[in-house]
Amino acid sequence: MTVRTPPAGEIGHRVVPLPGGRVLRVRPVEPGDVDGLVALYAGLSDGDRYRRFFSAYSPPRTFFARLASVVDRGGFGVVAVVDGTEEIVGEASYEMLPDGDGELGMTVAAGQRGWLGPYLLDVLAEAAAARGVPNLEADVLVTNSRMLTLLRARGYATLPSSDWVSLRLMVGTAGRTPVWPPRARDGTDDRPRVLVEAPGGRWQGTTDAEDAGLQVITCSGPKGRRTRCPALAGEPCPLAATADAVVVANAPDDDRWARLVAAHHDTHPGVPVCIEPRGGSRDDQRVAVRLVDRLAREHRRMSSHNPTSHPQGGDAMHAIDAARKAPATIGCDHTITEAADTMDRLAVGALVVVEGDGRPVGIVTDRDLTVRGLARRAGPDARVDSVMSTDLISLAPDADLRDALTIFESHAIRRLPLVADDRLVGMVTMDDLLVDTVSDLGRMIRPITGQVLFGHREPVPPATTG
Repeated sequence: MTVRTPPAGEIGHRVVPLPGGRVLRVRPVEPGDVDGLVALYAGLSDGDRYRRFFSAYSPPRTFFARLASVVDRGGFGVVAVVDGTEEIVGEASYEMLPDGDGELGMTVAAGQRGWLGPYLLDVLAEAAAARGVPNLEADVLVTNSRMLTLLRARGYATLPSSDWVSLRLMVGTAGRTPVWPPRARDGTDDRPRVLVEAPGGRWQGTTDAEDAGLQVITCSGPKGRRTRCPALAGEPCPLAATADAVVVANAPDDDRWARLVAAHHDTHPGVPVCIEPRGGSRDDQRVAVRLVDRLAREHRRMSSHNPTSHPQGGDAMHAIDAARKAPATIGCDHTITEAADTMDRLAVGALVVVEGDGRPVGIVTDRDLTVRGLARRAGPDARVDSVMSTDLISLAPDADLRDALTIFESHAIRRLPLVADDRLVGMVTMDDLLVDTVSDLGRMIRPITGQVLFGHREPVPPATTG
């Protein structure tokens, strides 16, 4: 089977030849797809609906109308249609989450399962990455083997879940490993990050760690003959590289786990690695979480998550790797009073001004509001585009970070929007880079303390033959 992947300008499309000369097309969902989506879901069994909705729920027509208009809310969706019949045989979509990721949903007709799901997920992930959404998240029943297999093939990580009948999973959209969401699930971005390596992707200390104010993501570690773990391949792991602590919990006495510990030490030298002994009591677990909490907070305080020290994959340092926060925006038809209120609420000094379609057209700073606003006798209801700077200087997110430094130097600016396909995907600031430089100096003199707190298992030397 040959699959045609359209060029970048046609993101959200895929063409799949079928037996008998038919063609299956994957395309973005449209408002006119409501009837086709209703028919797709009408063909689901009770078991299918339970796996999709965790109940035998039969959604009303309004559900499908929302699904067909998901792009209006910042999300994206695709449908698979068989040419000649216009029958929708699968759909996949995501809604935006407060943490900056997308909430994944997917349904495939019974006759197309086993092969169509990966195509839909690939197209959706490609579209999400192009729109600046780093991960897709989903609640999956532990009995939903098809979905678990599909997401495992993309290298999922596990997020905290409130029960033991489902898993909260996350897959990356731009690489083989997910990354930390732009914000914590409560919408903040200042909670220390703890990556846990634990068999099965479950850590008994997750609830205590979350109650202590930590962000926790769990990976299942080495498993089977093939693993997608970049650390074991000698490559930087985007989750570990930007964590405040790595915890290896309940690991079996196994050569591959010992090598994983050594790999984290070698590949992510600035991140403390903590080894939690097996078989500890509940009190031991609480003590371990308190120590991890202390260590992670100290690491965050000292390093401030220096992204320039740990690029998320590969040796090249891209501009997007230095973007700390999601960029703050305001519509060009908003008032300067609304702009000031937004800056105060978000604690930022600049807003990127965008058109109704999201295209950035300028930037307004707190200085623009005061100096330029007063000089032009602008009233509180004046439009923000009357005081903004229209000569917006921007950079592609995959540009070399050194290009950003050159622009800062040559244009005497402090903020640099990152734009791809006329969409704002990030912001690099001079303040961030200055903090990163100070963090580098602190990292050079700060000792690794994880082994002191938790002990350290000596790495197993590589096997030799001959």
